[in-house]
Amino acid sequence: MRTISAFMALLAIATTTGCASNTVARASCSMPSAQTVDGYVTAAAEDLGVASCHSNFDSYFGYLMDIAVESPAAANKGQFAKLIRAGIDSGAISSRQGKQLFNEYFEPEFFALKGEARSNCVAFRQKADYLSEMDTELQNKKIGLLDALGDEASFRLSQRYYQDLVTVIDAIDHSCEASLARR
Repeated sequence: MRTISAFMALLAIATTTGCASNTVARASCSMPSAQTVDGYVTAAAEDLGVASCHSNFDSYFGYLMDIAVESPAAANKGQFAKLIRAGIDSGAISSRQGKQLFNEYFEPEFFALKGEARSNCVAFRQKADYLSEMDTELQNKKIGLLDALGDEASFRLSQRYYQDLVTVIDAIDHSCEASLARR
């Protein structure tokens, strides 16, 4: 009887100890509460280190943009780069997605228009789609360059690039129509 009681006590201790050491920390993927750009990036990057939080990358990026718009500064560009790098390193987004996202918001040049589209009459059947993508990218550049970074010169450069691209698109479209009319 003593042996059974001792065995039961030992089993209870082993079970309790085993369960205590195997507890799984639950990750909270809620929006970090930091109200500064630097603090928020640090907290969001930490959350992105948890696989179950990867799907929140877009929300983290959007909220960071909201914070940055409240206090525009050139240094915010580096913080967005850190958040995007954390997203890439954690596997939340691909390197290509990260580069595209950064360029769409923080670089004056346009990336929505594919290289072959600028000189390909067949591709110009999608002219309305290209112009819509460029409009969206220009709006994102306004938010990123002007509102979040306070970089008016770079945003004005983006506007010039936009106008130049529209002019080129219209010229190629006109040339393609003339070419088709001659056939």
